[in-house]
Order: sequence, then C-alpha cells, then structure tokens
Amino acid sequence: MFEDYRIEQLPLDGDPRSRANFEALRRFFETEGQLQGFVLVEFTLQPGESHVKIKHSLGYVPKDVILTRLLATSGAKLTLHHAEFDSENLVASYSNTATTTARVRMFVGTYRNSSGDPESFSGIRSDQEFTA
Repeated sequence: MFEDYRIEQLPLDGDPRSRANFEALRRFFETEGQLQGFVLVEFTLQPGESHVKIKHSLGYVPKDVILTRLLATSGAKLTLHHAEFDSENLVASYSNTATTTARVRMFVGTYRNSSGDPESFSGIRSDQEFTA
C-alpha cells in the first residue's frame, strides 16, 4: 500500500532489521484504526532550501506527522510549515546553517480516535521543528 506513495526511496542503512521494522509498522497501521490511511513519505532537502513542496498523495490536508528518521548534520533544523500544507503537498524548510543534505522519513495522515472519527484541533497550525 505505502509503496504507491513513495516520493523517493532512501537507501537502507544496511541492517535488514530496518526493512522489517518498517514492514511491522505498516502492518500495524493497516490493522489499527487510529493510524489508518497514513502514508510513508521519504525525501531529501539541500542546505538552505526553504518552503519546499513535497507531494504526499493523500487527497486531503494531513494534520499529523510521525517523524521516523532525520539524517542530517548535528544541530541542523528541519521545519514543517503546517499552515502551508494542502491536499497535495507538505511544505518543509531545512536550516541554512546545515552543511549536508537532510534525508527525511515520516508517516503523514490524520489521527482517528477509537470511534474512527478524525481528531480535530482548533486554532492556528504552527510550524513544527525537528533538530538533528
């Protein structure tokens, strides 16, 4: 299911357990209702790139991000601009103090409560920052 949505296949770290771990997560997401419909998105960003659109193929604006991997220079910052997400794209920036390409892997979607309804949060969608 998730293979249809991959933007870019990042190389595995050489450990066969990495693929097994992601397959276990995929099976869990497919059998548990709360994270049903989340997709795996993988992409790279160059140092200093700002407000880059990244396709997610969900067809709706995702509210939740589960970052599973950020490979970057220590101290580098990945920023997700939630207010700019749309039904086709995520929007991200990568700190201009970084010296290497950022490799990012995350699940995106909208969390559903135990009754299957999307969880809603009111208010402003702010930026979310991750530091390597």
